[in-house]
Amino acid sequence: MTALQQPQHPVLEAVAAITTRLEQVAEANPTFMATSEKAATLVEIARAKARLVELELRVIAAADDVAAESAARDVAAWLHHHTHQRPEDLRADLRLARALYRTYHLVAAAMRAGVCNPAQATVIVAALDDLPADLDPEIKTRAEGALVGYATELDPTQLRRLGRRILDVIAPEIAEAEEAKRLAAEEAHARKKTRLTMRRLGDGTTRVTAVVPDATADRLATNLEAFASPRRDDGTRTETGDYLPYDRRLGRAFCQGTSASRGERRTVLIDRLASGVRLTAPAILCIEATDQSLGAS
Repeated sequence: MTALQQPQHPVLEAVAAITTRLEQVAEANPTFMATSEKAATLVEIARAKARLVELELRVIAAADDVAAESAARDVAAWLHHHTHQRPEDLRADLRLARALYRTYHLVAAAMRAGVCNPAQATVIVAALDDLPADLDPEIKTRAEGALVGYATELDPTQLRRLGRRILDVIAPEIAEAEEAKRLAAEEAHARKKTRLTMRRLGDGTTRVTAVVPDATADRLATNLEAFASPRRDDGTRTETGDYLPYDRRLGRAFCQGTSASRGERRTVLIDRLASGVRLTAPAILCIEATDQSLGAS
């Protein structure tokens, strides 16, 4: 006899009962259900799925001995071998299970009640994990409770957005201080990452590669677009009368903006981090660079 045929623990007994009930409706045709019955069934299935997943995660969180008995790396690896599910999904389930039953008990309880689905639980846990490590545990519990409460109104995407700003909702004074710390950390990161290199290509051009602050990139884009906006007789057209491609117009604008013009010398300001700006243009002969966060250079 299989383990399901001889259940001993209430959890195993419940799973056996679910399996039996599903077998009883295996041939049932929902086409002939009343519309109201179909609607009620769809909602109840969604709630039941959340509750069943919670039960699965609860067992996963307590099943390290299952993996140890068969010398598997962890429960996710054991499940992959026995159930042939995607390993990355199983590892995500294991992470969620550990988070729920070691730390986020309110989220687990909401899943158990069928009012928080697995996708919502995942984004709530991610939002809570992203809160400052030194945050008062009471504030973190309030954040967990607030996000769980919104699970009855918001989908996972909306919950993710709310989770990013949850301190603004429950503790605005703390959120302001944390935002200041976050900005200071970003500025420190910018000071470390800001770079500019130039490499001659041997054909009369030089490749300029820069990693600069976001604000710098924004201002640079604004200034270059002002230079690059098509005007009559400004050299932004090709021989056929068409406008130059956008990247070429920006390259020309970059050269104009860094060259002496009407007796004035252009200044490039660097004070915030960007992911990277790459331009290939004729070699730049004169650039004055000032980094407000680094000091004049």
